[in-house]
Amino acid sequence: MAIIHLISNLNPNGNTSQLLALLKAGEITEERHIFTFSPILPKFRAELESVFMRGNVQVHELRIHFPTETFWLLRHYFRRLRLHPVVIHVWDERLLQPGYHLAQLFHARTIATLRHWSTEFHFQKRIFSRYDHLVTNSVQLMRKREEEGYRGNWHVIYDTLPDMLETSENMATFPSRETFRTELGLPSESVLAVCVGPVAEWKRWQWAVWTIDSIVRVHPEMHLLFLDPDLENASLRHLDTIGGQEKKQERERRAVGTFIKQYEREALVHFVPYRKDWRRILPLMDYFWNIQTLPGAGLATLEAAAAGVPIISSRAGATEDIFPENSVTLLSESPETTELASKTHCLWINTARSTEQIAIAQEIARKHDNLTKFSLEYKKLYE
Repeated sequence: MAIIHLISNLNPNGNTSQLLALLKAGEITEERHIFTFSPILPKFRAELESVFMRGNVQVHELRIHFPTETFWLLRHYFRRLRLHPVVIHVWDERLLQPGYHLAQLFHARTIATLRHWSTEFHFQKRIFSRYDHLVTNSVQLMRKREEEGYRGNWHVIYDTLPDMLETSENMATFPSRETFRTELGLPSESVLAVCVGPVAEWKRWQWAVWTIDSIVRVHPEMHLLFLDPDLENASLRHLDTIGGQEKKQERERRAVGTFIKQYEREALVHFVPYRKDWRRILPLMDYFWNIQTLPGAGLATLEAAAAGVPIISSRAGATEDIFPENSVTLLSESPETTELASKTHCLWINTARSTEQIAIAQEIARKHDNLTKFSLEYKKLYE
């Protein structure tokens, strides 16, 4: 008997983090298999195998060229491995249909965790209602889906912060600001704004570049960092071998790179690839910019809150049931690049306001640092 997890991309992202947290909790005794459909970053694969792959957890990296292949490929692997799934757990919309039909074939229960709002899957309303359990990480997102007609047995399970996230109590083990800036070739007095990947057109990274171009006119010591976990994943970034969503992300990444070169902003904008200690370097940032256009409560925003980094966010990126308005600096409904620059400047000069927001956000983050509660809520759905 096995529990199957279907996840499009197993590289560092919010879905991966929550899946691995669930596995690490060890509350479920059945054999577990993870099927993923994008190339795994070799550095991250090594980390997965050393930490999580303990006998009853196996990772299977598959390749598909057309969406219709997914069901047949998984069906083949299930039978070849003699798997008898009791639960099929899907971690994004792209796998809803094959996950449901496989569950029907093997008489397994179905769970879908949908942490973000997507505009691409309106045709799957019937599939939503057929799942045994639908999980999201925000009441606001659940209500928005229901208003759009996505009915089903919804549950809200808030994200849990990874327990490897470091806090201010053990800052002695962190790299210093000077060391980190020297590593990037930046002056020690540099002020860093950071955006966290993966790259997608709805993350608005070009908007961030326009903003940094505005703010350096007032604060020339500002620099912009993009933490991009797939930056060095050669297999994932080859346009001839990747699927539709990954291809869109790679084109977006290249468009941002071209934009930076055209405007000669290489000295201001820096791409940081995957590194094991990225949660340790997060407290070294001065501002966290979350400027997505599609609704979704991002785990990276919670991690920035826990790290004590002031957050400037679009309203789509900070759902009200998680981040009330006084815990982050929210942009307007239709913000311009100058607004992001202006609100960053206001936090810069108003240290009292910045300190107050950091304290409230850190308290919110502490409420999400509960792996036991998180795993028990999922365990109820598996039973």
